[in-house]
Amino acid sequence: MIDESSLGTRSTRGEWTPQRRIAASPLFAWPLRPLAIVRWLVAFPGYVFPFNAFYLIVGALAWWFATPSRETMASLQPGWIVLLLVRNAAVMIAWYGVWHVMLYVRRSQDGR
Repeated sequence: MIDESSLGTRSTRGEWTPQRRIAASPLFAWPLRPLAIVRWLVAFPGYVFPFNAFYLIVGALAWWFATPSRETMASLQPGWIVLLLVRNAAVMIAWYGVWHVMLYVRRSQDGR
């Protein structure tokens, strides 16, 4: 169970009030601060890193190494379609399998 007392309070009616406000990203703050925007996009942990960059890398690797050539895909044939389905299923099983092992088998997150 999550300990809510360290994050905020509940009124007698059950309404939640956090201890601090959520900060908006620098993209929507005025006046614009270009350095803060760049830092938010690429600094660790920012918007791009770590997950969005990982998604980009996996997608690029799948495109370069596991996608048939354009000449092959020019005609509609079951061979390359099945290859793409198997590739997508393998990536999906690997991705969700890793998350399943981390969160449910190893219980790495506990109650957080």
